[in-house]
Amino acid sequence: MKSLVYKGPRQLSVCEQPARTVGIDEVEIAPIAVGICGSDVHGYLGETGRRQPGLVMGHEIVGRITAVGDSADSRLTVGDSVVVNPVVGCAHCEYCRGGNQDLCEQVKVMGVDVDLPGGLAERLVLPIANAVPVPIAEPVCALTEPFAVGLHAARRGGVAPGTTVAVIGSGMVGVATAWGAIHEGAVSVVVVDIDPEKLAGATRIGARGLAARPGQPLTEVLEAAGLPKVDVVLDVVGTNETIRSALGATRRGGTVVLVGMATPSPSLPDYALITNQQHVVGTWCYNADDFETAARAVSGAPAEFDWLIDHKVELTDAPGAFAQLSSGYAPKFKVLVIP
Repeated sequence: MKSLVYKGPRQLSVCEQPARTVGIDEVEIAPIAVGICGSDVHGYLGETGRRQPGLVMGHEIVGRITAVGDSADSRLTVGDSVVVNPVVGCAHCEYCRGGNQDLCEQVKVMGVDVDLPGGLAERLVLPIANAVPVPIAEPVCALTEPFAVGLHAARRGGVAPGTTVAVIGSGMVGVATAWGAIHEGAVSVVVVDIDPEKLAGATRIGARGLAARPGQPLTEVLEAAGLPKVDVVLDVVGTNETIRSALGATRRGGTVVLVGMATPSPSLPDYALITNQQHVVGTWCYNADDFETAARAVSGAPAEFDWLIDHKVELTDAPGAFAQLSSGYAPKFKVLVIP
């Protein structure tokens, strides 16, 4: 089978690899579409250290089942449409038993950890528990994964009916995070970005888009729009500057959720954080319920989400797509690979 193999920084090759045998409690799928995540691009550049040579990337996956292991759950059969939850835990700890594989001490992610190949290939074998059935196998369903990220972030921030929310950043994850806040019942969701074109996506998802100047504090942006400080700020960028801006725009006792990781070791304004009694919360991936909720939403109303797909490429053209994404081409939302 053909696979897109990471050979090192800025090196991707379409290679022939043997198909893996389907084991007990596993299924094989033929990926229909795989999203290129921003983290994949950083990995392609060798910036994160998590992507190792020999890896097949791709963790935003929709496909159809082509084989089922002998002892696998009978709820899925050949031909079924599925989206892939790429988060794999040990399956035995209290977190995994409770559906919170993202908190497992041994957690790994398909397409990120080298011993768990991702979806940028003609076939993929995975645990049946990670194959989530959906009614359609359309490319748009690959967006399930980023929407699960956004929903989990909103839930980590305690967003609930009546909460006021601001989101910093209006790319794919920013839109998904705004959607997550709306899904959880936020009474007001504003999305702030310096790119007016991306803000159109926030409006389409049901949030209010507010344009900002580079470096402009979030408090100024809110004040100019006649808005008070908010209960929760979801920072999808994650620089020292945006984190401080988020804390400044959050009410006393409110919460800032760190979604983006542009600065791996951010600094915090200790005195203001302490005296304002604010919460700073980390979020990463999603749990099983987040993923299944996002899968139902995207697959249940594909026309409401397919505008987020900027471009599609075939597997043989994927090395060129990665090269473009790492050297200036900036899609508004998502590029998909069609294996």
